[in-house]
Amino acid sequence: MSDVPQVRVLFLHGLESAPSAKVGKIPDLKASFVDVCCPDLHTGRAQFNRKNSILRCLLRSAALRAAVASSALSLLGALAGRLPLGLAAAGVLAPFAFVLATYKTLLLPNAVEASVVASLAVARAALIAFKPDVVVGSSWGGALATLLVHEGAWTGPLALLAPAGSRISLNMRPRSALGRTLQQPLPPQCRGIVVHGTKDTVVPLKDSRALCAQSPKMVVRSVEDGHALALALRGRALARLVAEAAALHP
Repeated sequence: MSDVPQVRVLFLHGLESAPSAKVGKIPDLKASFVDVCCPDLHTGRAQFNRKNSILRCLLRSAALRAAVASSALSLLGALAGRLPLGLAAAGVLAPFAFVLATYKTLLLPNAVEASVVASLAVARAALIAFKPDVVVGSSWGGALATLLVHEGAWTGPLALLAPAGSRISLNMRPRSALGRTLQQPLPPQCRGIVVHGTKDTVVPLKDSRALCAQSPKMVVRSVEDGHALALALRGRALARLVAEAAALHP
């Protein structure tokens, strides 16, 4: 580790990742730096055991809960003989028809936004408590890092790995203020390095270029790799990238 500066590294993981990973970016960083903070964002797509997952946020939706409650009341009314069978059936089915009709336009976009808000709160708390020298964000975590910049919580160097902010915003409501923020370029004073794969099928390389279009001190490096950057950042490559980003001057 003698050739790697001992900087304090805050790492924000991807949507499906977790700090408990035995291989990959987090173990590589911990093997290279003394002070590495990897908060568990509790994110995921359909993982029920991850409290900030999109599924859990969907299940906490007020609209979904209201639909389930309405159906349950209609069913109980029918069982108790207080509602005619036809009316009870309509009462049971109508709320679920609403759910199906609004899933893509309302329920899912709201769940995605709720997941971003919840995981951003975790990232912000870690930033305040840990006081890093550099913030590293991978995919979903890269999007959170840009939000920390936009809200003024972070003004230091960045190392972004295929940041997914623009893609995430496409899954939010069109009028979402948070979604619009995720689509904005980084401010001119930002400094850091973005690594993005030319074979990335999740987030296109052009998104990272657009993200840094107004920041002359943000360098976008394209590599022949996919979204996970498993080849480009293997071994000590990630540690060298982070050290380089941390050394950038304002």
